[in-house]
Amino acid sequence: MTKLYCVVFFCLPLFGSGQLIRGIHSFYETIAAEKLVRNTKTEHFRGNPKQVTEIRRVTHFQENEPVYDTVTTTRYQFTPDGLLMVFSKGDSLAKLEDSRALYEVYDFDPKTRKLTKVTVYNGQIQYSHIITRYINTRGFVASERFQALFHENAELFHYTSRYEYNSAHTEVSVRYQYDMASDQYERQENKKYIFRLNGHGQLISETLTEKGFSSARNISRHPKWQLPVQVSYIERCATQNSCLNLHQSIEYDNKGNILAESLSDFTIRNALWSYAYCNRFSYNDKNDLAEKKNCMVAKTRQIHLPGITNNNNNASFEPINDNYTVYEYKYDEKGNWTERKEFLVNRQKERVMVAVTERVLAYYTNGA
Repeated sequence: MTKLYCVVFFCLPLFGSGQLIRGIHSFYETIAAEKLVRNTKTEHFRGNPKQVTEIRRVTHFQENEPVYDTVTTTRYQFTPDGLLMVFSKGDSLAKLEDSRALYEVYDFDPKTRKLTKVTVYNGQIQYSHIITRYINTRGFVASERFQALFHENAELFHYTSRYEYNSAHTEVSVRYQYDMASDQYERQENKKYIFRLNGHGQLISETLTEKGFSSARNISRHPKWQLPVQVSYIERCATQNSCLNLHQSIEYDNKGNILAESLSDFTIRNALWSYAYCNRFSYNDKNDLAEKKNCMVAKTRQIHLPGITNNNNNASFEPINDNYTVYEYKYDEKGNWTERKEFLVNRQKERVMVAVTERVLAYYTNGA
């Protein structure tokens, strides 16, 4: 049997004000309307922008001259009252086939300004697809339509999923209906999620049960910012080997910016690779990222940050390398950056420019 089954554990959750948290993503964030719209607060846009275009060029050097290897274009389009309508990154929508194009469209009710539909065009090599999510009046996904593109048997992967909630929307059963039957491709199994929220309405635990598999996430939150400070994710599957066991830790400054973020990987697997990482950040006076350092240590998958204990007694607690990245900006009269240069600084404190991003902003004037 050919298997085609995808579960995403690592995305960009919509937290924080200075950086986006990288690690453990909850299912709740994919069904609650307030989490579904891409977070632009971390960009600190000022002055009511209408459209923002970013062109990032990654460089290497030949004979001491910069040569641009990779060019990535990112675009944001906003309504006059600041709602994100369109986000795109990578290739254009016309090049969705076998590309890295990402195109998100957000539809809002013109009277209530509430989200009603999200359409995501996702270009992947040999597996481009469209996902359309419809939102109910309570602000949660009611149904989802998945359509595969550019596959020789694309129609075999088309499905509609229905979301059945309890009255408090703290439980949901997801039921999948495929357009065509198939015994060659593995199908999504029906699932049930149970959520627990704190007094501020923020997720603190999530459990999943489906055929032959279950998982649990637990989240501790900052008492002021209500942002995650500790997150654990543990799977229970048919065999102990390769069932994920991950623990994340995040530190913040007094503005809610992420100062440090780490992920420890306790998964039992017959391999040396790991999801573990550790980064530290600092910011300039405009809350834009100024410096990023790798705090990962060699020969270990567990990281030292508050609440995380390293059980690897043979680990060498020397940083993997002393290189770090610094960022320099130019700003327009409204305080938005228009150019960002990224420099890699080595052990000898030598700086090499590795990327430059140019940003063009168009603003609304008088609300139009």
